[in-house]
Amino acid sequence: LIMSFKLTLGKLAIVKKPIYEYMYYYLTSINIKTFGAQAVKGITLNNDSINSITVKLPIIDEQIKISKFLTDFENLTEKQSIKVKLLKNYKNGLLRKMFV
Repeated sequence: LIMSFKLTLGKLAIVKKPIYEYMYYYLTSINIKTFGAQAVKGITLNNDSINSITVKLPIIDEQIKISKFLTDFENLTEKQSIKVKLLKNYKNGLLRKMFV
């Protein structure tokens, strides 16, 4: 799991290693910026700020189930977005044929 602490506060990404998805989803569900302090160049986190973040960690099996559910849901919404885009393109093509 990568969490940037300079210039991109709140940006998270998954590194392809064993099950870190739960932490990714958990950290994206909280507003990390509320733990930071305002600075000249933006919001900063120090050790005290980071240590004040409470992370709820269910048992590993539950973390895996939650991660799988959320990953499957993201994949489904991505597929549906692609379908909607294709249908809009198809509709626009039909409208062009009908009115040109």
